[in-house]
Amino acid sequence: MDDERHTAQTGQIEILPDPANIDSYDGRSHAEICLANIEAILEGKATADNYSYSIACLSLSKYSWDELLTARTKYKNEVIRERRAIRNRGKSQQNIIKMKFA
Repeated sequence: MDDERHTAQTGQIEILPDPANIDSYDGRSHAEICLANIEAILEGKATADNYSYSIACLSLSKYSWDELLTARTKYKNEVIRERRAIRNRGKSQQNIIKMKFA
């Protein structure tokens, strides 16, 4: 009998909270939340929650218009990177080994 061992796959797993057990679960990333809050302020549709959200210990209500535009660009690019990474998960595996168990 062969006692040789081979690793079939390695990787990471992300355990997300069960939404059924959480009163107010928000599945968006930090970048998505920041982008939504910044856009709400720029569009004049901000709520008190949008204004009270802080980035780097500074409330969004304290940012100038130009700072908000710069932050929106930064977070929009970060959201695009996150979504691209999610979409490409698993596609970069070039060395796929198929196995059959008898």
